[in-house]
Amino acid sequence: MTLPQLLMVWSVALVLALAAVAVLSRALWVLLVDICGTRQRAQFWTLYATVLMVATPLLTVSIPGRLDEVAARGALAPLLQRTLFFSLGGTIGALVIMGLAVWRPIARSIAAGAVPDSADPAPRVDVLERHPGT
Repeated sequence: MTLPQLLMVWSVALVLALAAVAVLSRALWVLLVDICGTRQRAQFWTLYATVLMVATPLLTVSIPGRLDEVAARGALAPLLQRTLFFSLGGTIGALVIMGLAVWRPIARSIAAGAVPDSADPAPRVDVLERHPGT
């Protein structure tokens, strides 16, 4: 794969990953503050999740040989199609990992009866609250 092709592949993967981070970061922050109990812990896990969501798609498109055959043909459309496929696959993989990690403490809270019944009003959480560093 040539350097311009590689840079294009990484750019596409990075844009898709950053889009996922932008969409999820505020809601994730609110959820993690609730789960972790402190802002410092939530900040660490938010940063951890951000690195995971960015690194995983970049890693999947960077596996040696994965896109070389398509890139060698010189056609841009198939290379872009495969790049999107592997980038989105990496993003979905990262989200599955994060989803499982967040789901476990919530499931334990539900099993322990710490979550109020649906008839009880939920406490108000300001979703637009910004986390440190943004």
